Amino acid sequence: MANDVKSKPQKEIGRLKANIKKLEKEKNKLFPDLGKAAYQAFLDGRLQETSLAGTFENLRALDAQIEQGQAEMSRLTAQVEQMKAAAAQPPAATVAACPHCGAPATPGVKFCGSCGKELPPPAPAGTVCAKCGSPVAQGMKFCAQCGTPVAAAPAPPPTAAAPAAPAPPPPPAAAAPAQAAAATPTADAGSGSRKCASCGATVDEVDAEFCGECGARLP
Repeated sequence: MANDVKSKPQKEIGRLKANIKKLEKEKNKLFPDLGKAAYQAFLDGRLQETSLAGTFENLRALDAQIEQGQAEMSRLTAQVEQMKAAAAQPPAATVAACPHCGAPATPGVKFCGSCGKELPPPAPAGTVCAKCGSPVAQGMKFCAQCGTPVAAAPAPPPTAAAPAAPAPPPPPAAAAPAQAAAATPTADAGSGSRKCASCGATVDEVDAEFCGECGARLP
């Protein structure tokens, strides 16, 4: 009987300990929210608790480091995306059509085969970073090496126009028959190519009226 009397207080003590432990856990769950609220009040100037000032300043320094890390991560992510885009960038397109008459232009020729006017040089493939000097692919907004905005990069220098080819001197009257024979375009065996009588360049376009190298009119 005495043992039963003693066991009842022990059971109650055990129950109270378990309940207290549960309540302490619930209490500890509320501290993070309380700390965040107090820190926000400190940032807003609504809390002037000197005993917590050191802790709040440490939190503010951690916030600054977190923001700096996030900014650097964003910069590196943009750099990776730029490098991927540069790797997939197709080569710069050559002149596809004459800007004067709109006729198709063969890559590499200097003069339009339809109107005889000089063709512009191919556009440069890209520019150079103003900060580190690394090449920047065409269409990119940031340098893949240092992250500098491409807007700060200098524009490529203008390409000087090639001087017009001098016109060939008129043949003497006595050599007119021979000159006429030389002016007759020759065709390569097995192809539709012709030879320019002025400079000897091969003209592949069947319907071209002017040489793509010197701009002379074809017969």
